[in-house]
Amino acid sequence: MSWYADVTQGGDYIIRYRIASYSGEGSFAISNGTTSLIISDPFPSTGGWQNWITIEQEIKLEAGITQLVLTVLDDGWNIHWLDISFSGVLPMSPSQGPTSEQSRTPSSFPSRFPSKTPSLMPTQLPSALPSKSPSQSPTLKVVELPVGNSPSVFPSLAPFKQPDAVHSNSPTDYIDTGCQIFKVAGATRIEAEAFCSSSGVRIEPTSDSWGGENVGYLESGDWMTWYLDVPEEDNYFVSFRVASFSGDGAYKISTNSVTLAIKNTLPSTGGWQNWVTIRHEVKLSAGRWPLELTVLAAGWNINWIEIEKKEPVVPSGFVKANKQEIVDPNGQSLLLRGMGLGGWMIQEPYMLRNDFKGQYEFFAELAELMGQTGVADYQQAWLDKWMTFEDVQALKAAGFNSIRAALHYNLFTLPIENEPVRGNDTWIESSFARLDLLLEWCIAEKMYLIIDLHAAPGGQGRDSKISDFDDTKPSLWEDPENVRKTIALWKKIAVRYANEPWVAGYDLLNEPNWGFSGGNGNGCDDTVNGPLKDFYDRVIVAIREVDRNHAIYIEGNCWGNNHNGLWPMNDDTVVLSFHRYWIDNSVWTIQDYLSLSNQHQVPLWMGESGENTDGWYRDSVRLLESNSIGWAYWTLKKMQSTSGVFSMSVPTDYQTLLYYWRNGGSKPDATFTRNAMMQVADASLLRHVVRNDGAILALTGCLGAPFASVSGRTRLEAEGFCNMQRVSTENTQDIGGGQNSGWPSGDGWIAHNINVNTAGTFHVHFRYSSMSGGGLQLEIESSGKVLGRASFSSTGGWQSWASETIQVQLPAGKYTVLLRSTSWGWNLNYFEITQTI
Repeated sequence: MSWYADVTQGGDYIIRYRIASYSGEGSFAISNGTTSLIISDPFPSTGGWQNWITIEQEIKLEAGITQLVLTVLDDGWNIHWLDISFSGVLPMSPSQGPTSEQSRTPSSFPSRFPSKTPSLMPTQLPSALPSKSPSQSPTLKVVELPVGNSPSVFPSLAPFKQPDAVHSNSPTDYIDTGCQIFKVAGATRIEAEAFCSSSGVRIEPTSDSWGGENVGYLESGDWMTWYLDVPEEDNYFVSFRVASFSGDGAYKISTNSVTLAIKNTLPSTGGWQNWVTIRHEVKLSAGRWPLELTVLAAGWNINWIEIEKKEPVVPSGFVKANKQEIVDPNGQSLLLRGMGLGGWMIQEPYMLRNDFKGQYEFFAELAELMGQTGVADYQQAWLDKWMTFEDVQALKAAGFNSIRAALHYNLFTLPIENEPVRGNDTWIESSFARLDLLLEWCIAEKMYLIIDLHAAPGGQGRDSKISDFDDTKPSLWEDPENVRKTIALWKKIAVRYANEPWVAGYDLLNEPNWGFSGGNGNGCDDTVNGPLKDFYDRVIVAIREVDRNHAIYIEGNCWGNNHNGLWPMNDDTVVLSFHRYWIDNSVWTIQDYLSLSNQHQVPLWMGESGENTDGWYRDSVRLLESNSIGWAYWTLKKMQSTSGVFSMSVPTDYQTLLYYWRNGGSKPDATFTRNAMMQVADASLLRHVVRNDGAILALTGCLGAPFASVSGRTRLEAEGFCNMQRVSTENTQDIGGGQNSGWPSGDGWIAHNINVNTAGTFHVHFRYSSMSGGGLQLEIESSGKVLGRASFSSTGGWQSWASETIQVQLPAGKYTVLLRSTSWGWNLNYFEITQTI
């Protein structure tokens, strides 16, 4: 094979080539047609025809049009690409400076040449291979010509490349190596392909907004740098525009060997040209220095970087909306991690395993059996026992920082048809006092409380089990008196809590689902949502008359998700809320909300989700938090459920009631019914429920787990992790018994919290078993820093145990360590950490 290149500057270059060799055979030579330039060493085995490695060598090239001829010396290999970059340092004279129409990128900009399929391609090659990117276009257009012909297009191996204009930023200075300096002022956007230096990356056309090019074909170990001129030391937002087909990528950003931020997992965007923006808050030093991006895991593209100074937020003493983020009372970013109290003040029938339309029908059936007094006594016992101070403590200990209290309006005021005088409001003080008590518990545990109107007067949606809508009576939308009463209730709540800093805001209306103008009865195709918009405007005005302190959360129609026509809101501290049920955990499922957040400069909050598996929870939290979105999951307690945080048992007498309601038969008497329902209330006590550790770990990970003190010799059982991914546990036959953990796949990990008293050198001793060998790396979760790696040889069986010890440097303090599998096929019983003398 041969290519022609236009070498504008003679000197030393680095040539990299990407090869695969099943059995480790093969080599080649590259010449200029007459003189040998390099001869490769024999290629190592990569274990497959599509298992790739990158090899680099030095090559000296003369200026001018040069033919590069690759000659196969030994067969048995494939080649994907060649990459040639200048390795010298070129001084820039004033005459080499950029014109006003163009700017320059650095001398180390790589030129890549596409390879042809080798003539000795093995017949074992699979017929269908996955494509990494939709575009296989090389960085520079080339034409392969036979020796002796005149090339019409040459790849340029120039020290500098003329890039497209940099969006929102014009570099006005250069460092002495020829790299442009990007002055950070306002929102400074830097095209990724305008890097100063790089290793292993490629450039291709992009279909993202504004067009141009993106950097892709990223693999672990690749890197790029850009030079910045930062005017002052401060906190900045650094945003990356990325695309990831399956969400496999990871990166680190640093400067002068100091890590600024780690992104361990990118969200799946569903395509190589489907783009999202990832934002980090970092502290940048003043001066001129290189910003380096290091690829930690492959599978993504990058289009641009944007840097903007974070404007200081004056502490207000309350949780507020500040542009696209929620901030705490001190003005610092606040990521809400919450749990909804579904079932407490409104008993959605499915949570108690009955089939009634709503709470109103459930209570009516109970009244048929034990009278209204019996229902009132049961409801009082339920409210007293379902939610206690111990429940708040348990949530705090599990790692949650907020509670979303779902209110039924009829605990606080009468239905409009029961008011003695239409237009007047009767307030039920005992329920306000109960809400006061919940707030006291939250304050004691330093947890935020979000007040959610889950069932509004008349019912705000056709889904009765959620809104308690009785279709024999007018809904919220069918009688203006229901709207008036709802607004009056919110004003009453706002007056009461206006000066409470641990109240994180008001969720005005849970999951409205009502068709106003579209064909869908639940409002999913409504394009205007006029009555809902008018309702929100009126409630906000009423609240702001008495409370200008608290954030207000706005849900859309169609169970919270149709925000058509609602934005912008005439308020400066509103939050866009949406809900997620039975939906894929890809970024495209939240893209509409991300776009609205960008357009209207409002924060996002995922106010409710759940009823799913632990794995789905974990992926959902990862998706939300990777986009700086706080959340509240659903719900704290349900009967016989693994999807909630706690599971209630079903009392035997209540099972009898359920059978009667479904099948008929002998009618239970009042005494039996009352006893059964009191048993239900008693079953909701924290000491009687079953804790669903899998769900809790999936949601909060290690946030609420204790820290193991590392001093002397500290043993941590592998199965005692505080979080994990794709790891199983089983009984062990190792000495001491108990359990061990195992990695069914190559990307599994376990996490442990440790508290290292004194920094220093430590030995980490791993007790493992393996049929064929494997390995792991020990890393700090928050920074991604790898502390050390261990390789495991075969022990001859899954319960045949051996030991491996590595030496690491551990910093002092409390942090989470990950034991991440680097190759699968092994079990771990425990690991011990011992400080060396």
